[in-house]
Amino acid sequence: MSHDLKKVVIAGGSGFLGVSLAHHLAERGTSVVILSRNEPKVNGPWKHRRWDAQTVED
Repeated sequence: MSHDLKKVVIAGGSGFLGVSLAHHLAERGTSVVILSRNEPKVNGPWKHRRWDAQTVED
């Protein structure tokens, strides 16, 4: 396995499956960003960005 830092964006990832995947990837050294309308109900080692699939923002 490469030691390069990997980055992953999970669209619609604030639910059970997205958060589980985010935890799994983060434990393996991956930088994770979750895109969703609502913040995940749990805190974790990821960044969250609000996105509604219609509005263009940062």
